Amino acid sequence: QYALPAGTVKKTVIAICILFFLFACVDFFLINKMNSFDSITSGIESILILLMCIYYLALQIRASNDLSVYSNSNFWIIITFLIYISGTFFLYVMAETMIESKAFQIQYTIINSVFNILKNILLSIAMLMKPTSTSIPLQKNKDYDDLLSYKLTT
Repeated sequence: QYALPAGTVKKTVIAICILFFLFACVDFFLINKMNSFDSITSGIESILILLMCIYYLALQIRASNDLSVYSNSNFWIIITFLIYISGTFFLYVMAETMIESKAFQIQYTIINSVFNILKNILLSIAMLMKPTSTSIPLQKNKDYDDLLSYKLTT
């Protein structure tokens, strides 16, 4: 099992976030019109969020020895983001050029509404899940140094 050191991942994510912020500011103030939807920035943002969600989900699945990953609210929150952003990715990418089309506006409303409803249902499932018992001791996963890397030991 190959895992990137947590420090490397954190530094990379911070660098990517700073670069994205700078790109978004330059795009907003210098390149793009201020009164229109910016599909380029939205597309890059969606790709970055998808990559981070996939990485986090892979870490959670790798750290779990059994199917208990499905009983964790973090799993449902990450799945929610993956489904919502994957489902609306092309809508946001095409929105800037297609917004004048009446057919696109109808499709946009339907698809966005469906994925918003699905997102709300899945987040509700995550929020209604029972928290894990604190009587079971938590063991720090040495591969990762964040608060979400604790796993139950039984």
